[in-house]
Amino acid sequence: MNARIVGKLPPVWVDQADGARVRVRTEVIGASKGWFKIRNSADEEQLTERPARPTYAGEGWVSGRKLIVKAQTGAGRIRPDTSAPIGLQLKDDRLFDSRDFARAGTLVDCEGGWVQMEFVDAKIPAEIRSSLDIAPEARTGLPRGRFRLWLDRICGSQETSCDGF
Repeated sequence: MNARIVGKLPPVWVDQADGARVRVRTEVIGASKGWFKIRNSADEEQLTERPARPTYAGEGWVSGRKLIVKAQTGAGRIRPDTSAPIGLQLKDDRLFDSRDFARAGTLVDCEGGWVQMEFVDAKIPAEIRSSLDIAPEARTGLPRGRFRLWLDRICGSQETSCDGF
């Protein structure tokens, strides 16, 4: 996408004392071809315990490669529907909100309360990757070593779970 830059978001805030990382929180209001329309971006002052940094809060488009999504579910589906076939069921009480899956995935689409993530096998730690049973439908039409899943139970909080919401 070639478009005028309307604003910038500050980088991840890192606590120098303990290395804690806090991302700018933003609201996604639309999607098109791997790009996401956002608004209301802001620092989470309660997490950084610092005044908010200057942040563009208007509407604009950002690549899904720049957004982090964590889903508190252990099942990724082929379509954005709770009755759709499961493309990957995580084992051992793992959830897609782990750091391992957040680093291995890229946001590619969203629909209602669902997000579609594309994962790269090689970015998933070997000890986890060896236990994954990924349905062939999740790989259809993608380059070798990649798969896509629809995830629900998206949580907007960076620090706590959204169980019960």
